[in-house]
Amino acid sequence: MSAPIDRPNNYGQAGHTYRSFEEWERDELIKNLSEALAVCDKRIQDAMIEHFTKADEDYGRRVKEEIEKVMKELKTETKIPGREAGKSKFGQGSLAANEAIEDAVKKSHEADPY
Repeated sequence: MSAPIDRPNNYGQAGHTYRSFEEWERDELIKNLSEALAVCDKRIQDAMIEHFTKADEDYGRRVKEEIEKVMKELKTETKIPGREAGKSKFGQGSLAANEAIEDAVKKSHEADPY
């Protein structure tokens, strides 16, 4: 039978796992998460940082700092972070392409659905 517990600890296992990693493993995890989240909407970044912080304060702080660092680098880069050839795992992609999509959305307008 499944029943809720009085004091759930939804972040305990994630925090324990993070703290059990070697330093180089934590560095790689932070780098990978930050590069992936840097191109996401700010609301997604904030929600994920909140989850990471609830698991472990250092975890959340490091991801937040690294996202900010990657975002600064992205402003001068023309390729997707973590993909040296400028390709995503789904095909070609670049910061310029993402900006073009955002520009098209801004110029678009609402239409009545059919």
